[in-house]
Amino acid sequence: MRQADASLASRRATPIFDFIEAGNYKAAIAFATKAIKKGGQLQMVRAAKAMALQKMGKPADAVRELDGLAKEVPDQLDVLQIMSLVYHDLDMMPRVGALYAAAFDKHPNDEEFANHYFMSLVRDQQPAAMQRVALTMHKRFQQPKYYFWSVMSAVLQGQQQQQQQQQQQQQPQQPQQVSSGEAQPPNIFSQLAARMFEKAIADGMVQDYEVLTLYLGLLQDTRQFDAALAVLDGPLGALCKVASEKRGWIMDLAKAKGDWARVQATCTEQLAENSDDWHAWQEAIDAIVRRQLGDDAFLPLVDQAIATLDAQERRRGPYLARVYYYATTYATRPNDSALTAALSEFVDRFGGVAACFDDLRRCLAAIPAAIQDPIWAAHRITDPVATVTLDQLRRHINAAKAVFFRSDTVLGAAWQQQQLALYRATQALSADVTPTEWQYGDELLLLVVYDLLREWSVSGCQQQERLVRALGVLQLGMAASKANFRMAVLASLLYMHLGQFELAYALFRKLDIKNLQYEMLGFIYAWGLEAMRPGHPLVPKCMQLLNSCVESGVEQEVPAMLSRAFHFGTFSKIPEFLKFGTRLRHSIWHKVRALQTERAAWLVAQPAVRKRHDLDRHVVELQRRFCDAAWRSAWHNEDADVIDLLSARFEMHPVTLTHLTAGPGLADWGIQQTVRLAHLWALAYGGAVPDLQTTPTGWTPPIPAPPPAVAPSSSKTPATRSAAEPAATTQDEANTAESSSSSSPPPASSSSSTIDALYLAVLEKATVDPSAAVEAVGALQTAVHAAWTALPTAVPARDAYQQLLCLTEALSMLSLAAARRAWGKSVAAAVAAAAQQTAAFLTAWEQARPVTVATVVGATAPAGQDDAVLPTLGPLIRDVVDALREGRAACLRDHRAVLSHTRKA
Repeated sequence: MRQADASLASRRATPIFDFIEAGNYKAAIAFATKAIKKGGQLQMVRAAKAMALQKMGKPADAVRELDGLAKEVPDQLDVLQIMSLVYHDLDMMPRVGALYAAAFDKHPNDEEFANHYFMSLVRDQQPAAMQRVALTMHKRFQQPKYYFWSVMSAVLQGQQQQQQQQQQQQQPQQPQQVSSGEAQPPNIFSQLAARMFEKAIADGMVQDYEVLTLYLGLLQDTRQFDAALAVLDGPLGALCKVASEKRGWIMDLAKAKGDWARVQATCTEQLAENSDDWHAWQEAIDAIVRRQLGDDAFLPLVDQAIATLDAQERRRGPYLARVYYYATTYATRPNDSALTAALSEFVDRFGGVAACFDDLRRCLAAIPAAIQDPIWAAHRITDPVATVTLDQLRRHINAAKAVFFRSDTVLGAAWQQQQLALYRATQALSADVTPTEWQYGDELLLLVVYDLLREWSVSGCQQQERLVRALGVLQLGMAASKANFRMAVLASLLYMHLGQFELAYALFRKLDIKNLQYEMLGFIYAWGLEAMRPGHPLVPKCMQLLNSCVESGVEQEVPAMLSRAFHFGTFSKIPEFLKFGTRLRHSIWHKVRALQTERAAWLVAQPAVRKRHDLDRHVVELQRRFCDAAWRSAWHNEDADVIDLLSARFEMHPVTLTHLTAGPGLADWGIQQTVRLAHLWALAYGGAVPDLQTTPTGWTPPIPAPPPAVAPSSSKTPATRSAAEPAATTQDEANTAESSSSSSPPPASSSSSTIDALYLAVLEKATVDPSAAVEAVGALQTAVHAAWTALPTAVPARDAYQQLLCLTEALSMLSLAAARRAWGKSVAAAVAAAAQQTAAFLTAWEQARPVTVATVVGATAPAGQDDAVLPTLGPLIRDVVDALREGRAACLRDHRAVLSHTRKA
């Protein structure tokens, strides 16, 4: 009867699943309801109905259906699996465990139900319950693997307890990691797991290498190094089928114990088998130095390794070990010529290998420049016009890297031009390179870019033209090397800094990055969201970036990987999976996504900021949850060479991105933008603009106090300019402003403060006096035009663009407010006239200052242009001009969707 019911349910549920697969959830629900009324309470059909309800966006109805079904204690695996999928999508994993627990209690001798119950606990990460169930399964079904499932669960409990104790004792600087290699004091769970292993060894149950690694990891974590070495030396050591893995265990354990003699002996044995094992060379040198054995112990080891190499073999290990050894011991014998000979031999042999500098980088810091310079100078190319081979080019690149990374000194324009000339002269060598490979000379361009960034950083981040030149060099390289990921990421960072979000986003889409790389690099692009005007076409695309994060799948993927590791008995992978999940949950992208989502949700839910208290409370809460300490404790992408390089060489920590994003700290800047957007939304939807001149508790207002009046750029002052004449647009006025700015250029911070004050004045007056608001817009427009006329000598390009955004948003919001509040046609006409004048000014400005990439990069750039170049802001300016020309209709269209959503909310 039970089989007949299951068959009937399966037949009736098949059309429902077909509807769900086709996306027709409404039909699936209707069909399921009809089938239930027709044929009784079929569990399969009811589970399918719950799945359709969940996918249709009715989670409450789906949970109600599932809870009612769970009370009947279903015991069909297919029904339980469907219910588990729905609960999993609803993030209700504890209920999945309750389902299988009830089924296991109903059928206590069914091993399949027991396995599903245990795996549901693994996915929910409940190690205490896992240990209890695994022991029950071992006693009932007499399978050794269930015993070791219990041991692994006890180990996880011990690690969980240690993390909780560490969090209580001190605030960690980095997220807690779950690693089998960290030395931890033993606790009650570790001791229990050790005793369980002793029993398993006595009963002869340890017959697998993965089980042995679990035991060795446990002994290593509890600092029982002698016991672990005894296990490897005993009969269980034969389970290590690969000799190199066994030696690796012995080296790590002996090193942790301090038995340097055994470390040296094991390394010698490993090097006799593989003379290119760099880990063994490092451990051997460390052991020799610590034992103070000197050259008599090291040189025979190297000579023997070199003697075993064939004449055609190009293994770098022995030769690099010689350099590393002499560099390590150089402080004790500074006059020894052995280091010079070893470094010279290595560079002569392997200077034409692309990895030569990367191999030497770990020890070049200990080698004086007097030794390095003559060796590298012999491999540099001084005449780029001559015919250059690929081997010579690679030697030159390695030499250039050594010179650049040896210090923080700017190498200068002459050195940069030499590298660019060499790149052009050697492009023919890359004729056989496939589109997915780098050009052979790409490293030269990257070195030029790094030097320009270093020059910009040394100048206090004021010489924006250096960033423009760097962008030109990157564009030159990306034109030939379309797959150069490092160049694309660097160019995107620079575009974001200069405010060219469209170009940064276009580069991002061309990278065709995978899901995991969103986690690594997505936070770079998410921070440009606030700087875009409302209704910008890139805003929804950037919001997609917030949702395209591997973090959103961590809670699904990591538990699935853990269950597979238990199923196949690969216990050594379980700590790695846990560490991976921990890193993603504490990543920068996760925090950026949380902050942006929090800000967007708050602004949508409360578009009219009517009470100052609400804004203050929200800002304080943002500061508490997203303080700079929280950012410093987040994981960043240590695998991206470009971000790591910026962090190490230009003091741009990848967590704060101090220079290449928007301020002294991501959290502070995000809070400022939140307040700024709150002002805009309040103006657009009729709310009162909060008075930010009163300082909330524990918070410094981001908008400064109003400075002295702005110096006029014509005979009329900004305050008395009429609505029909809101800004200077004639060529004479522009020339006057330019000459005055060149004679006494104001500081960038002063200009920014003035713009912010005028912008705030527009917002304040727009709520009470339309005429005064129009006059304030005129003053703001005059100041912005003056700032753009002074580019780039007085105002950084990024500041000017932010100021232009202030003017654009003020005009847009004032136009919308005029329409909503029925201020009359005169106000709307004045705003439209101001928009047209700004559009004309920007168009004329772009035509008067054309700067191409070739001019920026080329070696034949006119003299004196280095300090006056500015990027063609083409797409950026056209977007602003189009927005201004559209006027009131554009404002209404941009905000109609948001307004409709707010009314529904």
